[in-house]
Parts: sequence; structure tokens; C-alpha cells
Amino acid sequence: MARVLLNYQNLYGLRSVEQIINRWAPSNENDTQSYIDSVADKLGVHPWANISVQRNLSELITAIIVHENGMNPYREVTINEAIALV
Repeated sequence: MARVLLNYQNLYGLRSVEQIINRWAPSNENDTQSYIDSVADKLGVHPWANISVQRNLSELITAIIVHENGMNPYREVTINEAIALV
């Protein structure tokens, strides 16, 4: 997930939660707007505000995991160790 999210910013220029989640969870498969709102709320940013995926990667991954699963089964250290492998 870390590699994909970084590629969204680095290769495709996606810089806001709205842009990122629109690609990650397209509306033909998801309630994308509620997904965007959920992730933006967890990050404490406006959905259209530009963010640095690199600087917010751990929080972004956690917010996506929580939205997808209703909870986060992973410890913060596990997510950060995975990010370090990218």
C-alpha cells in the first residue's frame, strides 16, 4: 500500500485525499465520497487540501485500513516497518 500511495503522488501527481481516494477506491466499487471524508477527517485535513503523501504515509495507511476494516489490526510499529521497506 505504501508503494502504491507514493506512486499516486510521484507518478500521477495526486496530492489531495480526494484525488488519492478517488483512484484507490473508485465510485463504481465504493461510496467514494464517504471514504474521502473518513480519511480526510482522520488526517485532520480538508479533502481537497494538498498533502505530502511521504510525510503523512503512516496516518494515511492507517486511515485507509480503518475505513476498509472498521478497525486497525496492525501496531503502528508494524506499519512503520513496512513503510521503511519501500
